[in-house]
Amino acid sequence: MSILLYGEEAINTPAARIEEVRQAHLDLSREMTQIMEKLDALGVAANQVGFTLAMFVYLDGQTPRTIINPSIPECSGEWYFEEGCLSLPGLSFGIVRPRDVLLAGTDLEGNSIEVEATDLTARIFQHEMDHLAGKTVLNLVPRQQRRTAERHMTKIRKSHGSINR
Repeated sequence: MSILLYGEEAINTPAARIEEVRQAHLDLSREMTQIMEKLDALGVAANQVGFTLAMFVYLDGQTPRTIINPSIPECSGEWYFEEGCLSLPGLSFGIVRPRDVLLAGTDLEGNSIEVEATDLTARIFQHEMDHLAGKTVLNLVPRQQRRTAERHMTKIRKSHGSINR
């Protein structure tokens, strides 16, 4: 399993809701967590590894967590931060997002959960939610910056395909 690069179909495809947590979802969560840890990343969405399912993994301090069918019913504040993405290697963008969010979803045991987050964790949630909507940070930047990044990614895809680190 590897991280897909921007421009690949799954990256631009909105995720499908998971109706029932099955063993395949547990296995996918474990593999996504291993990739996240191997790449020293803060989060990975399922469509970044080719599965258009509504789930992502993230680090809660040192503990990996999985959220299924996430939503953000509340957000507030504003925070500018230089944001990168595993699917856009070598690129980062100054993005303004809400500072505080309430994330709702389901854990791997099928329990409803809510997580209040601020600053970096709130940003991780929003970034992964964008992926699940079939979007990346490039959807949040001005057109010229996006075009420059897309040219860069065309070169990367031609030379690397996907990221197997």
